[in-house]
Amino acid sequence: ETSGKNLSQNKPVEYETWKVNHLPNCDNNFTGSAGMMEVEAAQVMWRRSVSRNKLQYTGLLSDGDAKMFIELTKIKQYGEDIQIEKKECIN
Repeated sequence: ETSGKNLSQNKPVEYETWKVNHLPNCDNNFTGSAGMMEVEAAQVMWRRSVSRNKLQYTGLLSDGDAKMFIELTKIKQYGEDIQIEKKECIN
């Protein structure tokens, strides 16, 4: 399946068809920037990690953007004693 963005740029008529068929199945569950959507998704995953998977995340692989790391360290999901290590992705 292709993305709507690709279709909108290359095939506008096909994009409109895709959009009409896609919208009924698409739930908008976040309002905000893409960067903050990543932060919110990470917080949801970290908050449920123990109850759902019986694990604690202690490392975050990052592309250099510090927003997610900063927000995850603020919530102290696993208590004051568990430190999160930020690991940089080297492309």
